[in-house]
Amino acid sequence: MPPKAKVVAAAAATVRVTRSRGASAAAAVAGVDNPFLEIKPEPAPAPKRAPKKAKSEPEPGAETTPRKKRKLAPPPPPRRASYTPPPPFSLPDAVAHLTSVDARFSSLFARTPCRPFQHTAAGPAPPPPIDPFRTLVTSIIGQQVSWMAARSITRRFVQLFCGEDANTGRYDEDGEFPTREQVAQVDVPALRGVGFSGRKAEYVIGLANDFVAGRLSDDLLLNGSDEEVAAALIAVRGIGQWTVDMFLIFSLARPNILPVGDLGVQKGLLRWVLAAHGALPPPAARTPKKKASASASQVSEPETPTKTPRALAPTDSSATLVVPLTPGAEPSSFMSATLTSTPSGLLSTPGASFPSTPGPPPVTPSPSMNPTLPKNVPDACLHPPEHWAAEHAARAAPLPDGLTIATLKSRLAGKKAKGNVYLLPEEMEALTEHWKPYRSVGTFYTWSMLGEDN
Repeated sequence: MPPKAKVVAAAAATVRVTRSRGASAAAAVAGVDNPFLEIKPEPAPAPKRAPKKAKSEPEPGAETTPRKKRKLAPPPPPRRASYTPPPPFSLPDAVAHLTSVDARFSSLFARTPCRPFQHTAAGPAPPPPIDPFRTLVTSIIGQQVSWMAARSITRRFVQLFCGEDANTGRYDEDGEFPTREQVAQVDVPALRGVGFSGRKAEYVIGLANDFVAGRLSDDLLLNGSDEEVAAALIAVRGIGQWTVDMFLIFSLARPNILPVGDLGVQKGLLRWVLAAHGALPPPAARTPKKKASASASQVSEPETPTKTPRALAPTDSSATLVVPLTPGAEPSSFMSATLTSTPSGLLSTPGASFPSTPGPPPVTPSPSMNPTLPKNVPDACLHPPEHWAAEHAARAAPLPDGLTIATLKSRLAGKKAKGNVYLLPEEMEALTEHWKPYRSVGTFYTWSMLGEDN
């Protein structure tokens, strides 16, 4: 075998030489210098990285801390426009105006006091001082529950913050009440424990936070314009247009508010207009009832099916408040500027045509929900007085273009307008145009016009 072949065989038979032993060790094993074996010096080893720490699994039963969400800064309070509230009005001025456009109001004023505006009966006076936060909280509590249930929940709500002995353990409209800062720090389960629903608890806590953060203020709600107050409150969860209207009428005593989403106001106004034109249907006959008998064998006679409305006696104070509308009397300048004759002989608002646009979601309040609402009056109070001619009806209840007596009668019979309402918002605006600037006063009495069977 040639010498070079022997050298190659010897190199192949040698054991594996580790890199740490270097080139000299490899040559010693081979026994000779190997010209074919080129051993390069080994580079320095790279530093090892520290191993990543494995996420430790939580032990069974151990509480885990939830990741905190980043809090967003609340929006800044709305900028107040320069606004001066209207001067307080006088209830006698409102009475004089409404009876001048519709003499039927005189009997309503004499029969039922106008509670929201009684403080102005002797002349212009500002509304009684109120706490807007307290008023709005109690309004949210009273949504869709009876007045008695709302009082019970409010009493327990007060005791949750003020102690069991607060207000001597009773419901007190003027007694102790939680502050907005206290309510802002409570949680939903605590309020549910005193009778709140989950939604109402969220609404009240959110309302308190709006006051604490400055998005709502007493100055804005007490001294802002009707539009400013409405815009600020509509932005609050749980407060809708109906609650805003009730706040403006019953708390702030604003004189020119028309709650177009209130079914009671819609139906009362509808019946008021029909009665002015002599088209109000008679009350439905009631089912006869049997009187309780002294013994089981004694059968009593049924009661009279219908109630006879009490006629207004000549000595009623309404006789001094009636503003007579004689057939030859000319309409006032205000009315003559806004009403024109129609082919049917009735007066109407010029250029008013009403598309079938839906109104706001209807609300149906009752004295059980709001004890300040007036009770129903007999239909006799809605009917026109003697010597009431067609022109009187046209001036008291002018029909806008596109709205007829037949349409109104079908609405009252159950064929409601789009949105399941008796009257559309634009129809209500037109029918009460001549009530301005005292529509709140007229609105208060529409709740008493719902009919004897309500």
